[in-house]
Amino acid sequence: MKKNFLQLFCLISALVLCTPAIGQSKKNSTTFTMYLSAPVFSKRILTMRGKNVNDLYNYVDALVEQNGIIKFIGTADSAKMFVNKNATHGEEVKMEFITAGTILMPGFIDPHAHIAQQVSAYATIDLAPLPYGNVNTMTQLYSTMRNAAKLVSNPTGLVVGNGYDDSRLTPMQHPRRDSLDNLSGNHPMYLIHNSGHMGVGNTALLKALGFMDPNASVEGGTIVRENGQPTGLLTENANVAAMEYILKHTNANKDSTVARLMRAEKLWFANGLTTVCEGRCDPNSLLLIEGLNMNNQLTADFIVLPDFDTNKDNLSHWKQYYNNYNYGSHHFKIGGVKFTFDGSPQGRDAWLKVAYAHPPIWEKPGYRGAPIYPDPVKLREYVKGVFDMGMSVHIHCNGDAAIEEGLSVIENLKNHKAPLKNVIIHSQMCTTDQILRFKNDTSFLMPSFFPTHTYLWGVWHRDTTMGLTRARRISPCKDALDNNILFTIHTDAPVTPPDMLTAAYSAVNRITLMDKTVLGPEQRIDGYNALKAMTVNAAIQWGELSSKGTLDKGKKADMILISGDPMQIDPSVTVVSRTYKDGNEVYRR
Repeated sequence: MKKNFLQLFCLISALVLCTPAIGQSKKNSTTFTMYLSAPVFSKRILTMRGKNVNDLYNYVDALVEQNGIIKFIGTADSAKMFVNKNATHGEEVKMEFITAGTILMPGFIDPHAHIAQQVSAYATIDLAPLPYGNVNTMTQLYSTMRNAAKLVSNPTGLVVGNGYDDSRLTPMQHPRRDSLDNLSGNHPMYLIHNSGHMGVGNTALLKALGFMDPNASVEGGTIVRENGQPTGLLTENANVAAMEYILKHTNANKDSTVARLMRAEKLWFANGLTTVCEGRCDPNSLLLIEGLNMNNQLTADFIVLPDFDTNKDNLSHWKQYYNNYNYGSHHFKIGGVKFTFDGSPQGRDAWLKVAYAHPPIWEKPGYRGAPIYPDPVKLREYVKGVFDMGMSVHIHCNGDAAIEEGLSVIENLKNHKAPLKNVIIHSQMCTTDQILRFKNDTSFLMPSFFPTHTYLWGVWHRDTTMGLTRARRISPCKDALDNNILFTIHTDAPVTPPDMLTAAYSAVNRITLMDKTVLGPEQRIDGYNALKAMTVNAAIQWGELSSKGTLDKGKKADMILISGDPMQIDPSVTVVSRTYKDGNEVYRR
């Protein structure tokens, strides 16, 4: 029997109280859920279907979801007629009201982050500075690590800190090996830099790696020395060696690792992300995520990129998952293969065409960083091998020299096309000429920008790494927009938290954290295009626009409720209030 809508409206209070909480069973698959703007006709549902913010096609009053799929979108009266017509077999009908001050919109789609690395971060000592942490001075850092070492019962057990940032420490320096020796006892100790591209070890850790040997070296990495002695700082592949040692000697059982991944998934949900990314996945994490998908333990959609260097001998196994969710619980796919061509600009090991304004103290004037792969011929063969498998590549390129290499490699192999676009990740120091090359290559290539750099490290780049002229162009979103280049914006979590709203805020405002100035006002974009870069454009990047990215009939009911104005994106008032994955509430603020 059809339900009378007057009766249904009388049940609103009861229905709100009955909304399932996170962790409870999913709602009945036959339930119709109506999302209605309140007051009526206020059009509080943002579909992201329009070309710009003023497009009337963008806003509707009502949406109907059933079994995780959007069944109807339009006016409130038409939605009621739709449910009356289709709820003919006693199906339950629920309603949620989108009230003043809130907007329902598509869930964010993660263009690039590292959710598996977030799992590892949970097992370390948090050394993040403001605005996400409280370790702002070297004294606080050393005190935090000394106290952490005292809590490790095994006298030679590892002690690992994560997230320190020399650009926001007082003084602006890296920790030192000898200082760590004074507080670590016999514990091997390693402090991972915020960028993930470097870290500092004590003598015990460096001895374990063989790096105290004066002749030790690492291809594609640096053991930083002063007067012939290691300072403790390790960059790129030397840092990778330290991370591999830590993973090998960390006693983490599978249950605790799974629990941390589920915790990370909730963190992504809390930031409005319904599709998550692991953008440089090691072999063990690949197997973990694959297994969880087969065992129906994932709720978000996981898009994973195997790291080429550590997975190159097993890429044939992962090819079956490329752009393909059709295994297990349908929440896992491979989105491409990840290459890393350089380091980070905030760590001053991105590869530049022109020297750093102020090189690190261990480098000489004229230092420009260096490529991770010193042999361009071999590198081209590696990328071609991935293309020959029918898969795309995502290439980490921060500096303009690295971007140049990334563009050239892909352009020279452009006849080897895959279903998904190739992506130059970060593209921080992208030049005007390189923007035009993206424009010419738009059918098979796109950039993904990391605009939070202007917020967190804007002053550091202006005054220390790049100088004002180059710093103004960091993450040149407006240049890309003006040239009709499809681009996404990302967080690179856990370099920052998976805080998409702050990434959007940075793209729109480019206000620096440290002195509140605007860095490169000519590269600011409007709020709608910032949101588009993490919804519509991200769906295109991953080949999922037919099912995600906008709110439309037949698409997944992956949605978020935003409090505050999503176009203004003020992090102090614009927040994610609720997140829905496949129609089920997975987060409530």
